[in-house]
Amino acid sequence: MLITMTVAISFSCHFLIQHILEDVAATPFELLVTLSYPVTDLGLLLAVSTLFFGLHHSQAKKEMLFILFGLFVQIFANSIHLFFILNNGYESGNITDPLYILSALLIALAGRLYGNAPAEPETRLKSTSIIRLLIPYASVTVLFIFMIFYAGFNALTIGAAVSIILLMIRQAVTIVENRTLYDQLLQRSDQLSINEQRYRSLFDYYPEAAYSVDLDGRFQSMNQAAASLLGFSNETEAIGLISTSFVADEDKERIMAHYPFLFNGEAREFEVTLRSQTGQQLIINITNIPIVVDGRVTGIYGIGKDITEQKNKQRQMKHLAYHDGLTGLPNRLSFEKKLMKLVQDNQKAFAILYMDLDGFKKINDTLGHDAGDDLLVSVSSRLLSSIRTGDMASRQGGDEFAILLSEFSKLEEVQDVAMRLLGLISQPHHVAGQALFLTPSIGISVYPDNGDSPEQLIKKADMAMYDVKQNGKGAYRFYFEHEKENV
Repeated sequence: MLITMTVAISFSCHFLIQHILEDVAATPFELLVTLSYPVTDLGLLLAVSTLFFGLHHSQAKKEMLFILFGLFVQIFANSIHLFFILNNGYESGNITDPLYILSALLIALAGRLYGNAPAEPETRLKSTSIIRLLIPYASVTVLFIFMIFYAGFNALTIGAAVSIILLMIRQAVTIVENRTLYDQLLQRSDQLSINEQRYRSLFDYYPEAAYSVDLDGRFQSMNQAAASLLGFSNETEAIGLISTSFVADEDKERIMAHYPFLFNGEAREFEVTLRSQTGQQLIINITNIPIVVDGRVTGIYGIGKDITEQKNKQRQMKHLAYHDGLTGLPNRLSFEKKLMKLVQDNQKAFAILYMDLDGFKKINDTLGHDAGDDLLVSVSSRLLSSIRTGDMASRQGGDEFAILLSEFSKLEEVQDVAMRLLGLISQPHHVAGQALFLTPSIGISVYPDNGDSPEQLIKKADMAMYDVKQNGKGAYRFYFEHEKENV
């Protein structure tokens, strides 16, 4: 715009203002009035140039261009008209008269088109930019042609012409290169924006918790799922907090052991117990992925999945697999598993007390299965209270129970437990609003005297219990290979 105005002022000073100032016969008022024409035209040209070079944000570019070209034609007509007057060359019907009409028509056409113009296509915007680019060079070219016309050809004008042409070519090449670089920058910026939006969509709308931390373990970003998991209403509330502050104390050392692998570029997966902002304890499966920029780890991405419910169900299923659903005692599978471990460890002697409830079937048939179940629960409770720490009481099925004494030094210890069981089980059980009495029959096998496998030990304890039931019930008996006697 400055180049264009410089050229316009140069032409105006040379062809108009200089001739006005040389009119010594004119009064100061006449001089001032005459000068107002070229000065006003230059001011109007400045306004037109400002609007023209600032059309990028116009809502009606085509209409504005018609208005600007109309005003430019009027400025040009005014300048030519004043030049003819100063040189006594104006006659009616001069070329300036139709230029005034053209100016008015262009401005009127802009008003007619206003409001109906479609959106400008990209090619139109580029052509407009090319016009903006060419106007200053065209102005300088015209000025240079006039300079040669008035100064004539000589070494100075030819040298100046070549220099100016070379400068203009250099400038044009630079502008084209800058434009290419700018277009590439815009393209890359758009691509980066698209990639960032894709990443944010994946990050923000991922159903599981997603987050990133810096090398100090502080949260840099997280999605709403992660914020909700930690007990925050908004993800921004957790930014800057130490991620390990939410890890249970017993897991912190194990979590820190993963960091050297992450810093070496290795992804890690592990389970951890978290305590949320609200105090809720959660079990989370975490996958950590190193953030590598220019070959250097700058942070860590994390994906967390709440597996608390899954783990609880697994614990429940495991409990049901190894425990009786009615009494809560370990079942036959759990009993045999521990028994096998004792045999494999080949430790000190241990004993199995196999117990059956005398008269249970009659009570179950008379009072109903609910009463029978309550009676079994009562027996189980007394069994648990009669055994030592480290021993096991289990329900084998129906009204049969087994007690594992994991270690003893003499048989009297086994006898004491059997006597205590007989006393506890024989006491009245308050079930279905009445006191029920029943006695247990107990058979005992001893490792390693009665066998070296769980099957042998259980079978022989069961045989000893069967002998008790055949010989009066309500007692206990050890299994003997060659001799059977009540103890």
